[in-house]
Amino acid sequence: MASITYTPSVNLSIQVCYRRNHVDTGTLILTRDWGGADIKADNILHAIVDQGILEAFVKDEMERPSPRKYIDGAPVYMSRHFGLPADFGRIVLSDFASSVRGDLKRNHDAQPNVYRSPEVMIKAAWSYPVDIWNVGAMIWDVFEGGHLFYGEDPTGKGYTTRAHLAEVVGLLGSPPLDLLERGVRSKEFFSEDGQFYYCTSTCTSESVCERETGAH
Repeated sequence: MASITYTPSVNLSIQVCYRRNHVDTGTLILTRDWGGADIKADNILHAIVDQGILEAFVKDEMERPSPRKYIDGAPVYMSRHFGLPADFGRIVLSDFASSVRGDLKRNHDAQPNVYRSPEVMIKAAWSYPVDIWNVGAMIWDVFEGGHLFYGEDPTGKGYTTRAHLAEVVGLLGSPPLDLLERGVRSKEFFSEDGQFYYCTSTCTSESVCERETGAH
């Protein structure tokens, strides 16, 4: 499978949005009854339609064998990269170990850190919409070459929910009050009127347009 690094941005975004409800085309929302998949670049694959990259791979290996070493008698080969295919196959989502029924709302922790939705962060009951947030944040990665949100706490603690929320608030404003009212953890981060407690250096006010670089 070719790496997502080689995926044309427009091709990726059109396919993942258009095909989100069809399991046979590599859905991001597994079916109409399932959601909460572990959606990240590591789990998105491309079907191989250009057989030439396989033929070139074999030819290169025959002519210039990969370096190898032996550990406990077993050979370990250095990885060899596939070439860039002439044509890209359909997008396929892999790794459904974290998928859950989407028609039953729940509030357990889910999603890769940088793609966590506000519902997940404040532990409000969530369903299909968290996958849409996840996909949107990941498409930003493809266009921009970096994450929309990082969640790195300025105190040096690494990723924290409050740092991630600070970035979201700085870019999009505070979540709606009706959402905050449903969150088990909302009071840790927001006042009764929706004001965020922890505005730090990551809580800067800027628009999505101001953040754009590679999309121009």
